[in-house]
Order: sequence, then C-alpha cells, then structure tokens
Amino acid sequence: MSQETYASNPANVRVSLFRFLRREAVSLIVVFVILLIVFGLLATFVWKWLWLGMLLWPVYFWLSYVGAKRLMTLGNVCAAKVVSLDPAAVAVYTDLASRPDAAYPAIVVDEISLSGLAGGAVKVGDRLAVSAFYQGEEETIHEHWATLSVIEPIRGATSDPAEIARTLNSIDKQDWQNLDAGYQSIGSPKEEGTHFLEQGRKAGGVGVTEGRVHLVAADDEGMKAVGAYGRKTFRFFMREWSWENRRIVPGLDMAYVKVAFSDPPEMRTNAPGELEVEYMWISDVVFDGKRIHGVLLNQPDSLKSVKEGDSVTVSPKQIVDWIYSVMGEVCGGFTIQKMRLGMDAGELKSHDDAWGLDFGDPGGIRLVPETYLEDEWKNKRTRIPKIDGMFIYGDFKKLSEMEHPMSINMRPSLEEQAVGNSDLLNSTDESGFNMLHSLAIAGSYDGVDVCLNNGMDPNQKAANGATPISLAKQLGWSKVVKRLEQASGS
Repeated sequence: MSQETYASNPANVRVSLFRFLRREAVSLIVVFVILLIVFGLLATFVWKWLWLGMLLWPVYFWLSYVGAKRLMTLGNVCAAKVVSLDPAAVAVYTDLASRPDAAYPAIVVDEISLSGLAGGAVKVGDRLAVSAFYQGEEETIHEHWATLSVIEPIRGATSDPAEIARTLNSIDKQDWQNLDAGYQSIGSPKEEGTHFLEQGRKAGGVGVTEGRVHLVAADDEGMKAVGAYGRKTFRFFMREWSWENRRIVPGLDMAYVKVAFSDPPEMRTNAPGELEVEYMWISDVVFDGKRIHGVLLNQPDSLKSVKEGDSVTVSPKQIVDWIYSVMGEVCGGFTIQKMRLGMDAGELKSHDDAWGLDFGDPGGIRLVPETYLEDEWKNKRTRIPKIDGMFIYGDFKKLSEMEHPMSINMRPSLEEQAVGNSDLLNSTDESGFNMLHSLAIAGSYDGVDVCLNNGMDPNQKAANGATPISLAKQLGWSKVVKRLEQASGS
C-alpha cells in the first residue's frame, strides 16, 4: 500500500477554472470523443448508454478540476527549471526526507507538459515553481520517499502574476542555488528519474546541500568526539577572524561557527520526531571572553526559541565546529569532514560543488591555510585520536605555537606607533577591549609583547571583568599566557 505525505509548505494556489479549461482542453476533448465512441457503439443496442456516456464527461471534468485544486492546496512547493523542450522536461530540487531528523536532497528530472503555461512560451533555463506529492512504498515511515508522485507547474493553474510571483518568492533562495548546483552534478546524460545528491546527510550546515539545517542525533558519539575537537581548536578560528577584522580589504570568503542549540524545558513539547538539539551555524561572531555572539544562519526544524536571522548569545561549551575559507581553501569543518568520510566519489563531488569549495581529502582538517605552513610541515599529518580516518594537516604542537603572518608583519609598525601613544593602546571597542585584550584573543605574541613593553597592564579588566590573561588562557594561547604572566609577576 502506497502512502503520501502532504507538504508543510503548501502552495495553496487558487486554481483558475478558465486556465484549467484552456490548459486541459485537448485531453478533455479526447476523453469526450472516446466516451462518445464507446458509448455510441453501445447505443446501437441500448440508447440509454449514449446518454450515460455524455453524463460521464462532465463528471470526469469535475474530478480533474478538483484534483488540480487539491494538488495546489496540499502539494509541496519545489524549485524547478526547464531543462529541455523536446521532449519537454523539468529538473526539480527537493528534499525527499520523510522524517524531520533526516535529509535526502535530490534532483528529480521528469517529462511534463509545458504547453499553455501562463506568461507565454517557456525556454530552457526558465524557473518554475511546481507543486508535488511525495510517495512512499510501505506503510511504515522510511528515511525518504521513493518518488515525487505528481509534478505540476504553478503557472499551469493560474495566470495571476501576483499569485505566481508570491509562490516563486516563497521558495528559499538557497533552493534555487541547490537546484543549479545539483543538476550540474548529476552528470550526462541527464536521465529521467530521481538523483540523490548526498544521501543521508546529517552533519553539515550552510551552503548546499548545507544551506539548510543539517542534524545529528544529540547522543551521536562520533559527533560528540568531533565537537570536542571543534571546541579545542576554536582559537584558530578566533585568531584568523580577529586578524580579518583588522584588514582593510577582506581576505576571507566566509567564516562561521557551528553551535548546539536547544529550547528551554518550558518550550519543549516532546512531540514524536521533535529534536531536542539542533546544530546550526552562526556568522558575525564576537567573543567577549565569556560568551559568543552571532547571527543564526539556519532555520531550525523543531526548535521554537530561535529562528534564522536572530542575534544569538551562547556559551563556548555549545561550540561543535568552525569553518572559514580564504581563496577557496577551507580551514576547520570537523563535522563536515566527518560526514565526508562516509561519501562515495560522486557524493563528494556533489557536496563540494554545492558549497563551491574544495574540501580536499575526506577527513582532512586544515587549522591554518597551507601558505602559513613551512615547507617541511606541509606533508605531515597528525591523526586525530578516537576518530578513525580524521587527521590534521601539519604538526599540531607547532601549529599551536606558530605566529600568525600578520602578527609578525605588524610588529615593526606597531612598535613605532605605540611609543607614547596611549590613545592607540587604551582605546576600547564595543566589548570594552583595549589593544592588549584584542591581541591576546588573536594569539599574537608579537603584538602582546609590544603592548607590554609600552606599559600596558596584563590584568586590566574589561567591562565584563575579562583580562588579557584570562582571554589568552580560555583560548589556549600558552605562549601568550606565559608572556602575560611574566609581565604580571604571577
């Protein structure tokens, strides 16, 4: 027995009777002629059959119209584009997941009628919003539906420009990007059917297929271990992000931190399938020494206390991952690399193409860009304990001790500017941090040394009580901590 699931994002398009008649005219006439012929033959024996056949035609028409209305009311809205005119075919991006904690992004290529659509003739590459039903094969819920059982362009149901625009605009911008990237990734020829992009993805974040929320079970032991390393190495993100904020010309393509979110107990419903923890990315990160602030990039599946675009404040204990890229080179991404370990070659290509980045060997983590490494380090790999297949490029101990190139290059000019310039050294930012606080977060031994040589206090408290020493300790900059403690006499 098959089953269908109705969308949580219905098109709810009002089907125009005139549009339906115009678009279905040929099929309706064909059915009418067939009925006349069949029942006409029967009428040679019993005249009443002819009248019955003529009555069945409007019944068929009405059932077809009601079916179209039902599809537009209950069907899932999907991003689609015209990929062929002969034969007429579309590619549809959809997530075929049947559970809220699963994800099965796919491109469905299907031949459909494109004649009589509102807005005139279509051409290859035109975007369409389509309404569709998911269909499974068993009575029990599986991780994904087998097919989209029906695909119908919204423009075939209405000619109202406002209605069409509303439906197109209701589709997430990321879905259009997923559609383009996914269709290109399925190779040639573009055969009809369902093409999974990244079966069972659960641990990603932004970009696509990680433009949507990617989830793992809260008790996933493998992901807990990965999250521990994400927290342990967070200082590498903060160092690069701190220097990025000092650059006149931005150097990073993107920089995000993945955080574990949960609702307070009073907001939980414990409904079946509801997630207690969701791992989502934040951008515009600010670390004040005690809390992390940022902007939520994802829309949660189950949580009610946060939503996409919210300004959020979290504890460092909630960090599970971080990522940034510079000139297409990726650093961080522990959860992403853990997930990539389980992908085949085709899935890896689809995943990386969707992000628009080259993540390199599955399981491999860069803590700093390759250009920062000395030649003898570049081929060294440090295995990550307790996580099979994962490793860090370079020597972890040396990476922790190395100075950032900008810190080294800045020292001469900072030494020159700092002499007798208390305004430069002691002016504070929005977090109440002076230069010494900020350079301690950035792990800059050279910068901290220059500040201390010019009389700055290593125990100076910011508005929230954080000191340069406490900031360096919390992030794990041991070399910087030692210099600060030396200056404070502790």
